[in-house]
Amino acid sequence: MAENTFFHEIHQELDAKLVPCGKWKLPLFYPGGAIAEHRNCREKAALFDLTGTEIFQTAGKDAGKALSKIFADPCADLPVGGVMRSFMLRENGNFAAFFTLCRMQQDDFMLHLDRNTPEKDKSYLLDKIKSAGLEVRDLSSAMAILTLAGPDAARILQEAGAEALPEKEHWQMSAVTDEDGDTFRCIVVARERFGETAFDLCVNADNAVEFYGAIYRINGVCPAGIAAWESLHLESGVPQVPGELHSGVSPERSADLVILETPRHAALPGTVVKAQGGIPVGVITSGAYCPAAGKARMFCRIEPSVAGEELRGLSVLINGKETAVELANAEISLK
Repeated sequence: MAENTFFHEIHQELDAKLVPCGKWKLPLFYPGGAIAEHRNCREKAALFDLTGTEIFQTAGKDAGKALSKIFADPCADLPVGGVMRSFMLRENGNFAAFFTLCRMQQDDFMLHLDRNTPEKDKSYLLDKIKSAGLEVRDLSSAMAILTLAGPDAARILQEAGAEALPEKEHWQMSAVTDEDGDTFRCIVVARERFGETAFDLCVNADNAVEFYGAIYRINGVCPAGIAAWESLHLESGVPQVPGELHSGVSPERSADLVILETPRHAALPGTVVKAQGGIPVGVITSGAYCPAAGKARMFCRIEPSVAGEELRGLSVLINGKETAVELANAEISLK
């Protein structure tokens, strides 16, 4: 049975539609609907419950050098206070895990593992870190995490009491204050999400509800669920774990991903994409209506035998009807 997140009380008060997502019950959307949440993220700011993102501390002598040997991107030169997005590969060259890495001190890192990472991939990642001689501590049960994303995100945090915010791809300690004057310290990680300014906010789990309220009370904030999260990723061309990025594919196969569009509705994951003559050429991995783009978008993994060829006359089954689809004019980014 799915468990309640640290913010469950807030979600109930806001009448969220809660659904299982991995081991957690997360908001799918709130009464205003996912499209409104998506648009508010583009126009003002949206606040997401990021429960399911697991948080680990890894430390040890020359930790940066040790991690550089097992991660795809070198992190030995990442400065204290710096943040980077990276991934790990398996011995066969396929993806193992995606994560955000924060250098807390010279030999001390905090790792945010993407939510929905399969258990076997998480175990592989942690075993590799431990085999490099580093200590690993699971902080997930002690820390709650939110993401505030959108053009007004920095202004909202400052109005909530955060006196200073980190530059992009950096972190720093900060604090917000609620209506009663109580102050809650947090780790603020500045990064880009969906092409928008975003801050991942890590706070003591015991203060999760009060912390959420201290931000939510500021004008311009919209609570948002996983439906908007997914459509924002699709609209910005960022594949997700494990839909597009998993241990069955390699970075080279990221070139086999394309983004398809229809005027309104997306096909279900697993739906076969056909070319002229009804020839199967790929499979839909995820899809959603993207309000800012004004169309439904779908990730499709094209078969290696046809990848790189000009794709014409594509169609896919949507709501029981064979529907024409077009290639979207959008770039794909693994970051």
